[in-house]
Amino acid sequence: MKQNILLLVFSSLLCILQIFALQAQTAEQTPTCGMVDALHLMKQQNPYLEREMEARERKLQELLQNAERTNFYGDEILTIPIVFHILYNNDEQNVPDSLVYSQMNGINTDFRRMNEDTVLVPDYFKDLVGDARIEFCLATRDPEGNPTNGITRTYTELEYFQSSGSTYENATKMHYTAKGGHDIWDRTQYLNVWVCNIDPGSGTLAWAYLPGADPYVDGIVCRYNYFGRPTLAGEPYELGRTMTHEIGHWLNLWHTFNDASGNFCSNDYVEDTPPQAEANFGCPDFPYSTCDNYSDMYMNYMDYTNDACTYMFTHGQAERMRTSIYMIRNQLRQSLGCAEFLPDDAQPSLIVEPTPHYCFGTVLPIRVNIKNTGSNTLSSLDITYDFNDSGNEETVAWEGSLEPNEIESVFVGISPLLDEGVHEIKVYTSNPNGNADAYPQTDTLTRSFSAGAGVKAPFYEDFSSPYLDNGWYIFDESESVPFQQIYQATDSNGEIGGVMAVRHDFHDYFEVIGTIDRLESPSINLANLDSSQLSFDVSYTFVDDLADMLKVEITNDCGLSYETVYEKAGEELSSRESPTPVSAEDWRNETIDISQYDGQSIIVRFTTQTAGGAWLLLDNINVTGHELIDGTADVLEQKNKINVNPTLTADMTFIDFPKNKNSEDFSIQIFDITGKDVSASANFEQQTAQRVAVNCNALATGLYLVSLVERKSGNRQLLKIYKQ
Repeated sequence: MKQNILLLVFSSLLCILQIFALQAQTAEQTPTCGMVDALHLMKQQNPYLEREMEARERKLQELLQNAERTNFYGDEILTIPIVFHILYNNDEQNVPDSLVYSQMNGINTDFRRMNEDTVLVPDYFKDLVGDARIEFCLATRDPEGNPTNGITRTYTELEYFQSSGSTYENATKMHYTAKGGHDIWDRTQYLNVWVCNIDPGSGTLAWAYLPGADPYVDGIVCRYNYFGRPTLAGEPYELGRTMTHEIGHWLNLWHTFNDASGNFCSNDYVEDTPPQAEANFGCPDFPYSTCDNYSDMYMNYMDYTNDACTYMFTHGQAERMRTSIYMIRNQLRQSLGCAEFLPDDAQPSLIVEPTPHYCFGTVLPIRVNIKNTGSNTLSSLDITYDFNDSGNEETVAWEGSLEPNEIESVFVGISPLLDEGVHEIKVYTSNPNGNADAYPQTDTLTRSFSAGAGVKAPFYEDFSSPYLDNGWYIFDESESVPFQQIYQATDSNGEIGGVMAVRHDFHDYFEVIGTIDRLESPSINLANLDSSQLSFDVSYTFVDDLADMLKVEITNDCGLSYETVYEKAGEELSSRESPTPVSAEDWRNETIDISQYDGQSIIVRFTTQTAGGAWLLLDNINVTGHELIDGTADVLEQKNKINVNPTLTADMTFIDFPKNKNSEDFSIQIFDITGKDVSASANFEQQTAQRVAVNCNALATGLYLVSLVERKSGNRQLLKIYKQ
């Protein structure tokens, strides 16, 4: 009896030990990286991401496989600025600077093949070990150009953040200050890393977003106790190689076991990494094969083995990362995120004028904001501008006194006579304080704008090329989900092409309900048309009684007032049943009579107001009509032309009306560039039936618009004056 009891106890203990062993093995093999889950979330939010990634991969493979191509950057060491956003709810989560510095040292040694344990790579793989020639530096400048140590610290009320395996709303809270996290720094200038507590029950240590992610979240999230070298968590992930692994993803590396399913071997799009059938854990003995090869490369940073058993990237992985920087993240190379503050440095920070729509003439003012980004007081600077890369550059010598980080708005001059239509202005600065600029790569700005009456109709836009280059302009009231150009959409022809789209289904996360987004055309000149028509293709689905609205508005006075010519919402606007268009039948063409604007210059504005519904897409915007016989429009325009002296050298200017018009038949107002009515500061005097004198003595230096409204017809004409 006693022996039976002992046997029973022993059997029970053995069973319990087996259960513990099974649990330990299961815990050990829990996926540690949330990249795949994050990618699924991104695809849910952007139905075009899959196509975009496929197109990028095809281009990337062409670059990698072209034997005649030059090696991008040669042996240049590519340096990427990093900012660490530390989010903490308690003192332990508020990791010290020393852990940040140790993590920086760890990733730099790993990416440069300077890690001591690289000697442990089996001889079979030794010739494949690659130096990525990529280094990382802690940011020394923030996005505003101010000094920083590259570390932000934010207390959060959240005990932990949800993992990438949860919903989009929950998995991205750490990326937004308003949600308890920290807003991203410009992803084109920095690698952003959020160090925080991640749901302990998720099994996720970290995740990264592959290139092409939402620009508000693009970076890496790392659980605080798996960060640094050594980590607070200790073995088996004690060497900080969780970050090495995730940076590999951010630079476009996949897991070495990517797409493996047990029956199919992996494809990570790199030729010199052997295929494997599954992820490896722990620390296997070499050789160890899961996919009919001599051995898996389980010591690769992109597998799941212990930190102490991973010590290499391959040459192919290194080249893929470098080529991806060239193709996708190239702006990082020009970043000043880690630049030293030098005595003499300045840059243009904004082109104030010309504005995107400059309807009032083809000779226009040029105004630029300049910023002192050096450590010395800025006393002189050369400002150079050119239009349409003509080579006819003009340089203005500015003198003044600008302290470090201060900004001043500078009137640079008046443009040459331009043709009506879309143009590009380029502005760059040089010779701060008479010395060479410390960082010339930041010294150039460009802007496209429409001048005068604008692009002569007929006018057509299919969004197959960058919309900004064609004079279009967007506005996003909520500063969260603006109109975006998508090149891999199913367009209104049923083909893969370019469209403009705006999302409305972010209402569970962003505060967007009731806010508007706008897409504005360049100025369009209808002088050569009568019986004008506006047509466009729209695709939208009405879901869950959330009636998003689309309105089309037109101005003929350069934006001082707009008239609504089209408005639909909800079911009336709907054209498809699928979440996004999949064929030409998911689009509807709309045609609007705009003959009331014949002979005038107009701007067309597409305005959407979100109710939290669905994607709305626009394509093939067309302004057509009956084209007048050559010369007819010019005769009509000359007959009705009203003149004004464009630049005031004194305080008086004159408005001259044609012989078939009387000045008394017009109301006259003057507006400044912000749209403020400043007529009370001017004195109007009718000298003859066709001439009005305007005394501008009380007006400040700057650009003004003269609005002439014919009392009988209501037609408005805008003229411009510039007081020096």
